[in-house]
Amino acid sequence: DGDLYRMYYRAWKITVEAKGANVHIPQVIGYAESTDGSHWRRPELGLHEFNGTKANNIVFATEVVGGITLSPGNEAVFRDTSPNCAAAARYKTLRTGLHAGELAFQSPDGIHWTPMSLTPVIVDSTRNAFDSQECAFWDTLHGEYRAYWRFYDPAQGGRSIRTATSKDFLHWENRADLS
Repeated sequence: DGDLYRMYYRAWKITVEAKGANVHIPQVIGYAESTDGSHWRRPELGLHEFNGTKANNIVFATEVVGGITLSPGNEAVFRDTSPNCAAAARYKTLRTGLHAGELAFQSPDGIHWTPMSLTPVIVDSTRNAFDSQECAFWDTLHGEYRAYWRFYDPAQGGRSIRTATSKDFLHWENRADLS
C-alpha cells in the first residue's frame, strides 16, 4: 500500500497442557505493518479489549452487527482499486456472520471499520458455508468485484468453492459453483 506493507492475521490463545494443545475461542484478527516486508511492528490500535486492556493490535474481534454475531478469522482485507471507490471505502472485506452469511465492511484507513449493510450481502443455503477465508477483490480485468467462498454440499458429499460478482460490493450475482 504505497510504501507500507499491511498484514492482517488470525490470532487466538493456545494453552499447552499434558493432554495436548487447547485452542481458546474467540479468535481475533491482528494487524501489523512494515516498510520493508521483513521487519514488522504491531501498533497499539486501542480498538478491542483483550486481557483487560485495549493496548493491542486487534483490528477485528467478535461483535454483533444488525443482530448477527460476527466471528473473526476469515477476513481477507483488500485495498479497493476501483476507479469509483469512495475514500471512506478504500479498504473492504467480507465478515462472516455465523450461519447467516457475509456482511460487507469498509474502511478509509484499513484499521477503522464500519458495516456497509446491517444484513448479509452474500447468503448461502448450506449450513456450513463460509467456514474458511472468504476472498473478495476488485477485478480490474472485468471491472467488477469478485468473491470466492467455501461451502459444504451434503448432496455432493464434500466441500467446494463458489464465486459471485458485484458492481457495488453489496449486490452479488452470477453465482457459480467451481466444483
